Amino acid sequence: MEEKYRIYPARLKGEVALPAEIDLASRAIICAAWGAGASALTIDAGGLAPDLQRILDGIKALGALWQKEGERLEIIGCRRSDDRNRWADKFNVRKDDRARSGSLQRDKLQEDKLKEQMPLIACGDCQAVFDLFLPLALVRSGGGRFTGAGDLAGLDLTPYEKAFSGLAAFRQLGEGRRDALDIEVTGRFTPGRFLMPEQVSPAFLSGLLLALPLLKGDSQIFMSQEPASREAIEMTLRLMAEFGCQVSRRGEREFLIPGRQRYQSRKFIIEGDYSLAACYLAASALGQEIEVQGLAGASLQENRVILNLLARQGKRPCQGPNGGVSFGEEQKEAGSLPAANGTAGEALVDCRLWPDLLPPLALSAALTPGITRIQGPASKELPGRQKAEEQLLFAVAEELNKLGARIEVEGKDLLIQGVTALAGGATVSSRGDCRIALMLALAISLSEQPAILEQPLAAERCYPDFWQDYRRLGGLTEVV
Repeated sequence: MEEKYRIYPARLKGEVALPAEIDLASRAIICAAWGAGASALTIDAGGLAPDLQRILDGIKALGALWQKEGERLEIIGCRRSDDRNRWADKFNVRKDDRARSGSLQRDKLQEDKLKEQMPLIACGDCQAVFDLFLPLALVRSGGGRFTGAGDLAGLDLTPYEKAFSGLAAFRQLGEGRRDALDIEVTGRFTPGRFLMPEQVSPAFLSGLLLALPLLKGDSQIFMSQEPASREAIEMTLRLMAEFGCQVSRRGEREFLIPGRQRYQSRKFIIEGDYSLAACYLAASALGQEIEVQGLAGASLQENRVILNLLARQGKRPCQGPNGGVSFGEEQKEAGSLPAANGTAGEALVDCRLWPDLLPPLALSAALTPGITRIQGPASKELPGRQKAEEQLLFAVAEELNKLGARIEVEGKDLLIQGVTALAGGATVSSRGDCRIALMLALAISLSEQPAILEQPLAAERCYPDFWQDYRRLGGLTEVV
């Protein structure tokens, strides 16, 4: 049975450094893994989120080596066997792992045996890991075995089969179990034109973009629809350029990828995650003295818009003495902002394109005088996400209302009447969602009475050190 935490109202004060933004980190790791030598990535000194751990396990399965010491993540790319052998002892690689990592084997029979072994990519319940590594495995090793659980158990392979028509074969393993994903994908990419016949995830398009420069000829990707997330694709293209590979574009739907390119090993700093910073920033705007470190002002992260959205609620961002971000006193009363297509007297906050920001924005609005209407979420990615985002809308309203907020759901909007304080004194649940866990922890710290949080460890899925950081800032918790 999972723990429950009793959380007490508390004054939070101090600096906090956030985990690396997962999309940025995963793409930087993959670029480094395709390199020839050693790359040094600066990343959060705390624990690795499970999905990021799966990315690292994936590059190892394809032949790279990695080691993390503090905030330094060293990666030896899979292109040059000599480098991998030279660094193997430092990276504590077992002898049998050196063979799987691509070290030179003089025995021809052993080489043939290794070629027959498909790399195993364990995706957990994260579709983004599957989407990223599917093209990479086809280019690097002629395919791989992919396993997964949770939502991946019922993954529809039709879009992938269409995208790779004639280039890859999908075979079910694991005796056709319905509660798990277990498939083998085999095939070899050849340079040419890749037509995406329907909407595909940003991770899948990114995986294809990352893989195609390594082919021996030029390739083209044509999208029948515009990419679901421009920012996510721009992030991928920027990172590829940072590591030495170029892609050109024709409009929003066509990508031109020269072949015979090589990723270059290098040093790179991975910035903190704005979506995780959002709850801290909302709490700072409500009076907690929290300064968030490691955020990039010129970031390509979509969720950097949290700064502007909180500003529309009358808050004022400022920079601390150590370069962190916090929020000062209110600039103006909420409710006096332009309604902009909203009802007169309402402050309108458009959150339709940023579902991860809904929980912190709702918390901020719940304790801001006046009426705030938050629009969202309206999924801009795959249709399968729409149901989850609609559930998020109701979950945020229901859980904050238990603490004393006044929130109504109107269609896909939240209509929030600000209160002077949250009463607390209730039992709330994260519902297994990291975003809700973070929001509720900060909300209870601002409440008048303690409250019990069920499924608190959901926070650790995307932020492994959250509870340690929360207590270090002055948060008070005990196991129930």
